[in-house]
Amino acid sequence: MSLDHWYLHVDLDAFFASVEELDNPQYKGKPLIVGGKPEDRRSVVSTASYEARKYGVHSAMPTFQAYKLCPQGIFVYPRMERYAELSYKIMNIFRDFSPDVDQMSIDEAFIDLTGTQRLFGAPEETAIKIKARVKEETGLTVSVGLASTKYLAKIASGFSKPDGFYYIHAGDEEKFMLSLPLNKVWGLGQKSLDLLHSKGIKSTRDIYEMPFETLEFLFGHNMANFLYEVVRGNEKDSFSRKTKSHSISAENTFPYDLTDIYGIETELMELAHGVYFRLLKEEAYSRTAFIKIRYEDFSTTTVQETQDHNINTLDSYFQIIKGLFEKKYIQGRGIRLLGVGFENVTKEEKPYQQDLFENNDSKKQIVEKAILKLQKKHPEIKINKARTLKNLVIIFLTLFLVKPGIEAAENTVSQKGAASSNPEVFYQTKDEAKGINISEDEDEAPESLFDWQINDKTNVEFLISGYWKLELTETLSSSFSQNTPFSFALGVPIFKQEIDLSSWVFLNKKWYFEADFADEFKKNTLALGYIGQDFVRSVRVSNRSIALDQDYSADAFGFGLKGGENQAPGILAHMQSLDNKLELDMLARYDMTTSKSATFYGMNSVQDNKINPENFMYGYCYRFPDGSEDSLSAIKNIYVENISGNYKDEHGRTYKKLSTADYIYSPVTKYLYLSANANAGKTDSSIPSVLLTFTNDAYCTQIIAETGSFSDSSSFAGQIQTLFNKGQKGKNYNLADYTPSLSCEIEGDKALLIQSPYGFSPYLCPNTYDGGLSSEADVLIVDGSSDTVINKYIGEESNLSTISLYEDFFNEKHIYAKVINKDNETSLYPFIDEAPEIYLNLTNKSNIQILFRTYTSVSEFYIGRDIASGSVLVYKNNVIDSSAKYDSDSGCVSLSSIPSNSDKIYITWQEDASDYSRGAFTGGAGIKYHFTDSLTGDAFISARWPLLINNNYSTISDVQRGFAALSGGISYKTDNFSISNKSAISVQKDNASTGLLVSNQTTTVSQTYYLESSAGYTTKVAPYIACQDLYLSLENNKTILNHSGSTDSAITGYKIPLSWDFSDNPNGWAAVDIHLGSGNLLKNASQLKLALKPNISDIAAADSYDVYLQLGIKASSSFYGENSENLPSWKIEGLDLTNPNWQTISVTLEDKDRARLVSSYDARIIVLPSSSYTKNQANGLGSIYIGPYEPIIQSLNVYNDEEFIVTSSSFYTGPNDYSSLVQWTLPSTSDISSLNDSSITAISYFDAADFSAYQNINLLFAINASGQEEVSSLLQEEAGFTLILDKASSDYEDSAELAVKLELQDISDFFSEGILYHKLTINTKTQKVYIDDKEVSPSSYNLYINSKISASRQKLIINTIQGSYFYRRGSFYINKLTYTDTDLYFKLQNRLELAYKKDGEILACNDFDILKDLHSQINANQILSNQSELSFNSNNYADAGFTLAGLILNADASLENTSFTNIGHSIKSESPIFNFINLEETYRYSKSDSSLKKEDKVSLDLSKFNIPYILSFYTQGQDQLYVRSQKVEAKSELNLNFINKTEFKWNILFNSNQKIKTNKFKLDPYNYNNYFIAWYDISSLQFSTGHSLASQRNISYKTNFEGKLPFAGFKPSLEYSLLGNYQNSTSKVFTDTSNLILKLPFSFYTQSLTFTIDRKAGGSNYLYTGENYLIDSQELFLLQSKRTHLYTEISFYELFEQNLKNKISDQYESKYQLEYKRKLFNNMNDLFIPSKASFAVIRDINNQAKYSDLYQFKTVITNTSLNNFGSNSRGKYFKWFRQEEVITNLTGLVKVPLDLPENTSFQLTAYLQILFLISDQARLTSAFDASISTDLDWSGHTSFIYAHQGKTSFITELAKWIIPPARSINFAITRKNNLNIEVSRTNKILSQKYSLSHNMDFTFLDYFTITSGIGGSLALTEGSASSLSLTISIGAKAEF
Repeated sequence: MSLDHWYLHVDLDAFFASVEELDNPQYKGKPLIVGGKPEDRRSVVSTASYEARKYGVHSAMPTFQAYKLCPQGIFVYPRMERYAELSYKIMNIFRDFSPDVDQMSIDEAFIDLTGTQRLFGAPEETAIKIKARVKEETGLTVSVGLASTKYLAKIASGFSKPDGFYYIHAGDEEKFMLSLPLNKVWGLGQKSLDLLHSKGIKSTRDIYEMPFETLEFLFGHNMANFLYEVVRGNEKDSFSRKTKSHSISAENTFPYDLTDIYGIETELMELAHGVYFRLLKEEAYSRTAFIKIRYEDFSTTTVQETQDHNINTLDSYFQIIKGLFEKKYIQGRGIRLLGVGFENVTKEEKPYQQDLFENNDSKKQIVEKAILKLQKKHPEIKINKARTLKNLVIIFLTLFLVKPGIEAAENTVSQKGAASSNPEVFYQTKDEAKGINISEDEDEAPESLFDWQINDKTNVEFLISGYWKLELTETLSSSFSQNTPFSFALGVPIFKQEIDLSSWVFLNKKWYFEADFADEFKKNTLALGYIGQDFVRSVRVSNRSIALDQDYSADAFGFGLKGGENQAPGILAHMQSLDNKLELDMLARYDMTTSKSATFYGMNSVQDNKINPENFMYGYCYRFPDGSEDSLSAIKNIYVENISGNYKDEHGRTYKKLSTADYIYSPVTKYLYLSANANAGKTDSSIPSVLLTFTNDAYCTQIIAETGSFSDSSSFAGQIQTLFNKGQKGKNYNLADYTPSLSCEIEGDKALLIQSPYGFSPYLCPNTYDGGLSSEADVLIVDGSSDTVINKYIGEESNLSTISLYEDFFNEKHIYAKVINKDNETSLYPFIDEAPEIYLNLTNKSNIQILFRTYTSVSEFYIGRDIASGSVLVYKNNVIDSSAKYDSDSGCVSLSSIPSNSDKIYITWQEDASDYSRGAFTGGAGIKYHFTDSLTGDAFISARWPLLINNNYSTISDVQRGFAALSGGISYKTDNFSISNKSAISVQKDNASTGLLVSNQTTTVSQTYYLESSAGYTTKVAPYIACQDLYLSLENNKTILNHSGSTDSAITGYKIPLSWDFSDNPNGWAAVDIHLGSGNLLKNASQLKLALKPNISDIAAADSYDVYLQLGIKASSSFYGENSENLPSWKIEGLDLTNPNWQTISVTLEDKDRARLVSSYDARIIVLPSSSYTKNQANGLGSIYIGPYEPIIQSLNVYNDEEFIVTSSSFYTGPNDYSSLVQWTLPSTSDISSLNDSSITAISYFDAADFSAYQNINLLFAINASGQEEVSSLLQEEAGFTLILDKASSDYEDSAELAVKLELQDISDFFSEGILYHKLTINTKTQKVYIDDKEVSPSSYNLYINSKISASRQKLIINTIQGSYFYRRGSFYINKLTYTDTDLYFKLQNRLELAYKKDGEILACNDFDILKDLHSQINANQILSNQSELSFNSNNYADAGFTLAGLILNADASLENTSFTNIGHSIKSESPIFNFINLEETYRYSKSDSSLKKEDKVSLDLSKFNIPYILSFYTQGQDQLYVRSQKVEAKSELNLNFINKTEFKWNILFNSNQKIKTNKFKLDPYNYNNYFIAWYDISSLQFSTGHSLASQRNISYKTNFEGKLPFAGFKPSLEYSLLGNYQNSTSKVFTDTSNLILKLPFSFYTQSLTFTIDRKAGGSNYLYTGENYLIDSQELFLLQSKRTHLYTEISFYELFEQNLKNKISDQYESKYQLEYKRKLFNNMNDLFIPSKASFAVIRDINNQAKYSDLYQFKTVITNTSLNNFGSNSRGKYFKWFRQEEVITNLTGLVKVPLDLPENTSFQLTAYLQILFLISDQARLTSAFDASISTDLDWSGHTSFIYAHQGKTSFITELAKWIIPPARSINFAITRKNNLNIEVSRTNKILSQKYSLSHNMDFTFLDYFTITSGIGGSLALTEGSASSLSLTISIGAKAEF
C-alpha cells in the first residue's frame, strides 16, 4: 500500500565548481575552489570540487585558509549570472515533473511527487528520469534522495554523492534512521552530539530505546520531541514552509551552534539584506519586523515589533531586528536557526504620520532602489553589502551622486564577481534578481565567520582571529579525623590555558607569514611562504602542512607523501606551466607521527568482550554427588552472605535467606541453580559464602559423607582430585590444602558450605561465563596474544531460563556461555589442563580467554578524527583501495565498493606525535603532464627513512618502515571509460630502526605503598593463629587501644602503633588490624615486605615477645564476622626487637595462602609473650609501629617442582628498561633425589611478532647460583637452559606452534656474583648461536627455527643442574627480547585499472529495455619481490553488472596468482515480475578464509491487484569459522481498510534458526574447490529442515491481530507466539515459551490510556531427543496441553487465586499494566495530575522442582508544569520571577516472594527539578534526586544554581579607582552561584559532601573577559578521614 506523499530532494553536486568544470574541461579531476584568489584576503570560498574537499576545503572558508589546506588548488572567481542561468533551467526541468517544487537555494530543491505516478511512473522511476534529463540537457549531475518526508529525502540525497540516488522504501523509515550514526542525523551539530555523548547516548538506537519522558528530562521538551520523532522516521517540520502569504521571510539553519555575537549579527545582516531587497522588488511596504531564534535544544522563540511608519531602509530594518535579537537572546546559548522577516506586507504605502523634519531614510531608500534598478538592468554587476568604513565611504559618495541616479550607482558598485572586499561580512549568498538563496552546500559550516583588520594598506595586510583564555587555580586542602588533628596543605597552583589563535601577514600579495597556536600551545604552526601566478606557483616552509596532496601514481602503492596538520617541519614547492599542462612538486620534511591501524571484516564493526577464565560465574550452579537426591529434596533454607543480612553463622558472618523463587533444584541432573536475585556471584571485592540447611541435620552429614575424601579416587571429591592430578603444569594441587571445612552452623542448624571465599568448593560448577548485556554473540576460546582459536574448547550459548524470570524489573538480560573441553565433555573444569589454578582462587597463569564477539553492521568505517590528512591507506584483501575516501569531519572511511562479509579491510594511518626523537626524514619530487584533457602521465620519486634518536627500537604497534621508490603511470579517462597503468620500483626495509622490541618485562613492577593516618583499626575478634594452631581468647586481649597514625621523618606516609601491657597477664596478646589500600595486589604476590619499628621499654626483655602477621582480614570500624581458621599467618622471623629503628621484614606467600586472599586483603599484627617471657624479667610494656609495605608481584608465570620455593618479580634497571627476576631455593629439608623435575619454567606473553624479516633474535639475561652439589651423570641429561618462542595453536598446549627452540647444554660459565647481563643471539639465517658476540660451539646446543610462525609467547627453562653440579639456590634475570637486523629488499609493482560504465538503455525492443545500466571494472596487481625469497604474486579483481530483461545482475571475483579467492554474485528483480513477484539472491564464496554465505528472498505482493496481501520468504545459510548457521523467515501480511476508517491487520510470522559447531562435531567439509558445488552445499544448509548435531535450534510461530476502530482512538491488538529452544551441550534440553499479549489502547482528545495483559508460560525438558525442526515443532505443540492456563485463567482473578499453583506444572507469568499519557493542561492541574503514569504488576509462579510464588510491582509517575506561578503566568502569583518549569518523577519497584516476605526487595527513586526564569539575565535552577533500596542504602543530592547579571563589583570599582581610563569602560558582569549537597549511606557507611562556589565574569570592550571564582567543599565519611578544601581561581579571555 503506497504512502500518501513522496518527496525528492535534489542537490546539484558541487554546483559552482561543476559549472566551472563544464565550461572549462581542463579543471576536471583537479581541486577547484570557487570564491576568489588567495591573495584576496577578504574573499571566501563559495564552493569547492570534491577533489578539493578531500583536503578539508569547504564553503564559507576564507580563501587564504583554503590555500593553506590545498596550495595546489585552482582558485577562480564565481560567475553568479552563469550559475543562476543553469539553476533556472534545472528548476524548470523539475517543474516539468511536478507543479510543487520547493526551491531551497540555487542548487537544491524539494520535489513533491505525490500523485504523479500515473504520469511518470513510480517515484523511483521518476527520480531516475530527472537525473538523466538534467545530465542530458545541462551536462551536470545531481544527487537525489527519495523518501516519504522531506527530512528523510534530504538525508538520503547525501548518501550517495556525487551523482547518486538513494531510495528509502515505504515502511523502512524507522529502520533507516536506526542504521545511521549520530553524526549523520541532520540537525545535530557538534554541541548536540557532545551533549548526547555526555549522557551515554552513542547511537540512534540508544535514543530509540529511551522513553519520551526520559528524553524530555535529559534534553528539554523541544529537543526531546525532535529526537523522539526523528529516530522513528517521523520528522516532518524541518523543511516545512508555512510562511503566510502576507509576509516575507528568510531563515538559515546552521550545522553547528552559533554563539559568537559578531558572527550572529553578520548572519542577521545577511538575512536582512535578502529579505529587504525582496520587499523592494515586490514594491511592497511593511511596518512590522520579526525575528525567529531556535536554540541548540530546539526550543524556538519569535518576537516582532511594529513601527509608527514604514520601514524604508535596510539600515533601519537591520537596527530593528538587531534590537529584537538583543532583547530576546539568552546570552551564551548556541543558536541553531536564525530567521527574519516582514509581517503585514501590503502593496500600498499607507499614510502614516510623518516626521516634521526629513531624515536620511528617504535618501538611503533612493540609493537602494537605484541599486535594485541597476541590478535589473545589468545582471552581471554584483552587489556587496557593507559593514566597514570602506563600504560606508561608497555609500557616502553615492549619496552625493544621487542626482545622476543610476549612472552614479554603476560607478560605485564592485564588478569583481561575487568576491567581497569586506572582511566583516559573508560572501554574497542571495541572488536578488530571483529572490532566492544561492548559498551553495548549506550543510557545510564555515570555520570562522569573521576576521579582524589591524591595518589595511596596499601592500601589507595583517589578519588575526581566535581567542586566548588563561586560568590560574589554587587549592588549600585539609584533612582531619577523630583521632588526628587538623592539617593543612597548599596545593600546587594549576595553570590552564586554551588557545585557538591564527595570524596571517601578506606582503605584496605574494609573500606571507603564518602563525597559529592551538591546544594549549601544543599544536602550533609557523610558516613562511610564497604565492605566485608565474611558473613558481607556491613555496612553503613550515612545521606543519607540508604535504604533496597531488594525485600521483605513487599513492596507489603507499609511496605518496601525504600528510596534513601533523607535526612535520619542512619545505614544499609547487610549479606549473602557464598553460597548466606541466606540473612539478618537491617536498622535504621531518615527519613526527605515529602509526595506527584498524581491521574490519565486511561492513561489520567487531566488538570483542574478552573474559579471563578465572571469572567464571560464581553463585549460579552447583552439582552434587550421586545419592544426594533425597538430601537435596529436603533443603530447608539457602543462605547467601550479605553485609545487610539478619542471620549469622558461628563466625559472626551475616547472611540473607533466599526465597524459593531464587533457586531451583533439578532432580534429573542433581544441579542446584541460584537466580541473579540471590546476589551470590563474584564481585570485584568478594565471593560470598553460600550455605544450605536441611529439615534434618543428618542430610547435611550424608552429603558430606557422599562427597568423600580427596584422597579416595573413587569418591566424588577424589574424582575431582584426579582431574587436578592430570594437570600439565608440573604441579599437582592437593585440594585438601585449599578446601575449607564443608560444614558450619547458622541459626542453630548444621549447614553445608557450597561456596566460600576461602578456597575451593567441590560443588561449584565453574564452566559458565557471563558475556554481559547482549542478545547474540559468537563465543570462542582463544589465545589472548594471537587470538588464535583453540579447537579443543567449545563455547556454547547457555540458556538460563530455568532460573531466570521472564521479565525482571531489577535485572537486565545477559548472554551466557558454557565452555566444554572436547577431551572430557562431561568435566565441569574445562581448563583443568592449562589453568587448574583458576579453580582455586589463584591468578590465571595461562593465556586463554573466552571471547564474546558481536558484529555491528556499519555503513562506514570509523577510525577517528585526529588523523594526519592524506595519510590514510586502505587495503581490501591485502590490495590497496586507492579510491577509498577519508572524511576528517566524521572520522569515517568509505570504500570504493561495498565489501562482502568475508572481505578483510585493513586501514593504516598516521597520527600526530610530539616526540621529535621518533621521526622520519621524508622527501620526494614529482612531475605530471597533461597531454590532453583526458590523457595524463606522471612520475614520482620518494623516500621515507626513520631517524630514531633516543630510543633505537621500534615497538610492535609502531614499526618504522623505510623505503625509497620510483613510481610512474599514465591514465586516460572519459565520461564512460577509464584506463590507467601505474608502476613502481622500490627498495624497502620493513624496520629501519635498530630492531623490534618484542618484550620489555614492564608489566608488573613492584612498588612501595604507604599507610594512611586512619589505617589502624581495633581487632574485634580473638584470632586463631594457624601457623601455631593457637586459639586466643578475648579476655586476654591486652592491646592499648590507640591506633591513630602519626608521621615519622624516616618514612613516607603514616606509622600505625600497636601498644600492649602484659604486666598483669603473661598469657595476654595484643593486635592491630591494618588496612592495606593496595592489598588486592597480594592475590598475585610472591612476597610481602613490611616496615616495622619496635619500641620496647624494657630492652633486656625485648626478645621475650613473638610477632605474627595474619593476612586476609577485614580492617574496619565495623565487625562483619571472621573465620580465622582459614586465614594464612606467619611468625615473623628476623625482627630485632632491641633495635628501635625501622626494619623490613618479609614473608613468602604460597599458593594456598594466596587462594584465601579473595574477599579481604588487610593485615593484622599480633604480639604474644614468648615461652621465655616471665613477669619478673620484663615490665610487660611495649609498642611496634607499622609502616610502608611492598607486595612483590609475580611478574612471570612460573612452573616448578613443588619441593622448590620459587618467586618472581620485576624491577627497574634504567630509563625505559626493566628486568624480571626468578629466584629459586630448595629448602635444606629437601633432597635432590626427591625432585621429579629439576627445572624451573618461566613464561611470559607478548603481542604476536613476525621475525621472518629479521636476521637476529636477542635476549639479555643474567644468572647467579650457589649451594652447588655434585650429582651423578644420570641427572645430567637434560639441557641446562632452553629458550622457546611459540604461539598457541588450535590445540593449544598439545601442539603449540613452535617458532624457535634453543637448548644450551651448560651455561654455568656465565654465572656471576652480581648482576652481569649477557647477550644471547640467534642468527635466523645461518642458525648460529652467539653469547656476548662469541659464537657458541654447535656441539653445545640444539636449535630449531620456523620463521613462518609469529611467536606470542616466551618460555625459558632453567635447569638447576648445570653440568655435573646441582645448585640449591639461584637467581635468573631476564631483560629485553629483541629482533634485529632486517635486510633491504626490492619490490617491483604494477597496477592496471580499467572501468566502463554506461547508464540507461543499451539494447531495447519497443519500450522494453533488454539490456541497460552496464558497469564493469578490472584491477590487476603484480608484485615481484625478494623480500624473503624471489617471488612473483598477482592479485586481481573484477566486477561487472547490468540489467538484463528486468533482472539486475552483479558479479565480482578476486584472483590471487592462479586461484580464485573470493567470488560473489547477486540477482534481483528490477521491478515485480508479473506485477507481484519480487526475487533476490546473493551468494558469497570466499576460499581464502573458507566462508560461504547465501541469501534468498522472494515475496508476493498482491496490492497491485487491489488485494491487500503480502507473502514473503527469506532464508540464509552461512559457513564461517567453526560454525554453520541457518536462518529462515516466512511472513504473511493482510491489511484491510474499510470505508468507515476501520482497519484490520493480520500478520503470521514463522522463524527458525540453528547453529552447528563444526569444531565440536566432525562434519563433512564443504567443497571450496568449486564455486558451483559450494553453492549447492550452502543451499542444502540454507533449506535444511534442521540438523541433529546442531548445538542450538530455535523455532518461533507468531500471529498478530491489530485493529483500528473509528471511535475513542481504539486500536486493540492481540499477539500470540510459541517459541522453542533446543540446546545440545553436555545434555540436551528443550525449552518452550508461550506468550499471549492483549493491548487495549484508548485516546480521548489529548489523553490516552493503554491497558495490557501479558501472559507467558513454559518449561524445560531435560530428556529431549529431537533431531530437526519438525520434531521440535511437534514437541512445542504437544507441550501446549500443559499450558492451558495461558488461555483459561480468569483475568485479574489469577493475580489472587491461591489454587493457581496446582494448575501449573512448570513456569507461568502474568503481567497487568496500565499506562496513562496526556498533553499539558497549562494550568495548576499540571502539578497534581500526572502527565504520564504507569502501573504494572507481575505474578511469577515456578513449579518445576520446588514451588515458588513471586510478585513484582512497578510504578512510574511523571509531572510537568510550565508557567503557572510567575509574572507571565495567567495567575501572576509571584512577581519576583517571570516563569517557571517544574518536572517531577517518581519510580518505585517492589519484589515480594510469598514464601519469604522478609526478603521483599524494593527500589524507590525520586527526582525534582525547578527552573525559575527571573529575567532575561537571571535564572535559578534547582534540582533534587533521591533513592533508597532494600538494604536501606540511600542517597540524596540537591543543587541550586543562580546565574544573573551584576551591576558592580569590588574588582571593577578597584580597577576604576586605580586606572582612571577604566571609568569610561562599560563592564558587563555575570555572576553564578552554585550550592551542592550530597548525602548517602552505602553498606552502613554514611557519606556527606557539601560544596559552594561563586564565579564572576567581567566582559569589557566586547572582546575581553576576566573571570574569577571562589569555592569550598567539605567531605565527611563515617570511619574515614574527612576533608575540607578551598579553591580560588582567576583568569582572562581575549577574543580577536
